[in-house]
Order: sequence, then structure tokens, then C-alpha cells
Amino acid sequence: MAGIYKSYDIRGVYPSELNEETAENIGKAFGTINPGTIVVGGDSRLSTPSIKNKFILGLVSAGANVIDIGIVSTTMMIFATGFYKYDGGVMITGSHTPSNYNGIKFYTKGAVSIPYENGIDKIEALVQTKLFKLGQGIITKKDVFEDYKKFIIENSKFESDKRLKVVLDGSHGSSGKYYSNILRELGFDIVELFCEPDGRFPVHGPDPIKSLSQIKAKVVEEKADLGFIYDGDGDRWFVIKSDGELLDSNILFVLLTKQVLSKCDSGKIVHDVMCSRMISDAVEKYGGELEICRVGHTHIARMLSAVNGVFAGEVSGHYFFNETFNQDDVLLASIKLMEFLINNNTTIEEEILLIPEYFSEVSEANRATIKDSEKFRFIDNLKTKLKNEGHNVDDTDGVKIIFDDGWALFRTSNTEPKIGFAYESTTKEGLDRIKIFVDKIVETIPK
Repeated sequence: MAGIYKSYDIRGVYPSELNEETAENIGKAFGTINPGTIVVGGDSRLSTPSIKNKFILGLVSAGANVIDIGIVSTTMMIFATGFYKYDGGVMITGSHTPSNYNGIKFYTKGAVSIPYENGIDKIEALVQTKLFKLGQGIITKKDVFEDYKKFIIENSKFESDKRLKVVLDGSHGSSGKYYSNILRELGFDIVELFCEPDGRFPVHGPDPIKSLSQIKAKVVEEKADLGFIYDGDGDRWFVIKSDGELLDSNILFVLLTKQVLSKCDSGKIVHDVMCSRMISDAVEKYGGELEICRVGHTHIARMLSAVNGVFAGEVSGHYFFNETFNQDDVLLASIKLMEFLINNNTTIEEEILLIPEYFSEVSEANRATIKDSEKFRFIDNLKTKLKNEGHNVDDTDGVKIIFDDGWALFRTSNTEPKIGFAYESTTKEGLDRIKIFVDKIVETIPK
């Protein structure tokens, strides 16, 4: 795995790393490996139309038929792949990366996401050998929005006429207009921020977690109940409370878990190793069964399907449902949050008071540089050492040490010479103790 070929997608700087010629060859490779009818969508980036057009030309030259659905959210492309039972789906998007990046996400029949080890590796190899199939497919344009709207509304169930006021920030991406339209159709009072697609991202970038100042201020100014902000391709979501502050994604996961489990007697809930113990405690409390997964949305989606689960998520802002083909759909997640609040006549602030306090240190900044050739060996050696010392170790993804009152996690970066680490405790004193434990290990990382 090197260059633009990443763990979950293809991604790179335009045009130096990912350009039209590369996109056409990648299209030829995907059409060779995954023939049939392929749906293709794209985000609002300035480079997307030309990359998308060349990718489609590559697909049809390999004999694939293409359904071009235009500028859409990734959730809409996933919907189209699964709902119409196409043979595959592709989204041309740089997701939440800066505007000079672009990328490609892949799905097979049934809207099953493709990670590096289950398909992107084969695309990379074919692009190098250029042993592509030859054929002549056809291109058809299709508008999927009305069917997507109907699908989402049919999966929304409110038990009263109460509706909320929501500030919706589309991050100049491909989802804002679609999502605001559907939420208005459901009766919500929507205040739009940056919902017009604009690949220049003139006010703020496509990464929502780095772009919160405007929506925070607008929620307070409008006296809104909530603020929703989505990333550039509409598959990551964060929530602003009525006081203008960001809602902890672990708490958001708990509220969604309560809503999902209230609709079924039991069900398997999937989350990754980075999530707070408050989630696993909530899953147990509300009658669910927990499944722990590797970090990464493709791994989570595949596990949700494999265990026949009902809901999954990761605190980076992705939420997955059985009814959305086991893939992430943050518009449905947004609606399920409001279902929970309205149907239970409650508020986020009231719900927070019911959740035990956890103390955590989970941040992108918690990463230590390491020689790239050493990073996997370091994790393997650490696992062996800690097990020999008698620690309770979970090696689902990296090394997670389980304490009576918390945990500490060390895992390698998939794309950089870095070791990431995080830790949590049920008490402040426990967090301080675990921090000392973690710092001693960090000091041993070979620089």
C-alpha cells in the first residue's frame, strides 16, 4: 500500500498525485475487476467533474455500463448502489481533506465498501500492469434524489407533531441542499449555512471538526435547538447543542444506541476500539450486544453486515444502519437523533445528566513519530511484553490494555510513520494514573 492507494480509498493531491490520466486507468481497472452496471457520483470539488468524466471513460472502455448520478452526497451514491441493486458504486470525492485533494471510494454489489486488502490492492496492481479488459459500455444519467428522499422519509418515525429548529451547515459540499430539503419535508425549521455546493470552499473547508465557529455562533443567534454540520461529501456529521457547544460524539453514539435499541428487543451494536466505555456500558444497559471492530469505516460496515447487527458507528462522525445496506448514512442518523428527542420528549442536556461521567484523552494530536519500518514491530513487541506482564490485552486493532477503571490504546497509523495512543478512565485519578503508564510506553517508541 503506497502513494494514493490508502486503507479505505484512493486519495491524493490534484493534479500531482491524482489526475485525469490516473483516474481513467483506475476506471479501467475497476471495470475489469468489477464488471456490470456501476453507479458513479461526485462531490462539489473543482477537480471532480474532469476526474469523474475520465474515470467513467475508463469504466466504459473496459465494458462496464455506467449510471452517472451527478453531484451527490456519498450517502446517496451508497443508496443508489444498494437500492437499485447495481453491480458496484463509485464516489469521486476528497471527503473532508483540503480542497486541493481528491479521491475515489469503491463499493461492490449490495453497497459493500471495498478496503485496500479486499480490492483496492487489485486495482493498484492492474493500473501498474495495464492488463485491462476491452469493451464498450454505455453511459446513462439518472437523478436519484426523489427515490432517496422517499426512502429516508419512509424510515423516519415520529410519534408527535413537535419539530425542532436546526442550523444546517453543508460545508459548501454536495449534501447541504439535499439534506435541508428532506428535513424541511419532515417539517423541521431549517436555517441553512453554506449549503450551496462550491468547490472553492470560500468560507470554511470541508472538514467539519475544524470548521465549527460559524455554526456555533449561528445556533446561539437563531436560538436553535440543534446544529448539524456535515463534511464535504456528506458522510460525516457532528452536532452542536443549543448553547453553541459541540456535543461529544461518544454521547451522541449513546443517544443513537438508545433510539435504535428502543425499536428492537435486542441487537448487535458495532463500534471501534477508540470509542468510550460509556458506549459499551450503554449497549449493555439497553439490552444490546456489543461487537468491537478495527478503526475504519470499511471495517465497521463489513462487521455490521457479518454479525447481522442493527447499528454501528465511530466517533470520527460515521454512523451505520442495517436499513441503509449496513453502510453509513448520517442524514438518517440525524433524523434518528431527533426521533429520540421528540418521541421521548427530552433534550440533549437532560440526557447528558443521565450518562455517567468518563474522563478521556482521545485526540488526533496524540501521535508519536516512529521509523516507518519499526511501527508494526513496535506494536507486536508491546503486545507480547504486556501480555507477559499479566495485563489484560485486546489486540483487535493495535494494543488495548484493559484496566478495572479504564483503558489505554496504542495503534499504528495506516498512512504515516506514527503510533497513535488514547486512554480513558471512570475517574480523574484513574486518568492521571493511566497517563503515567502511557507516557512511559511513549518514551520507548524509537524515533
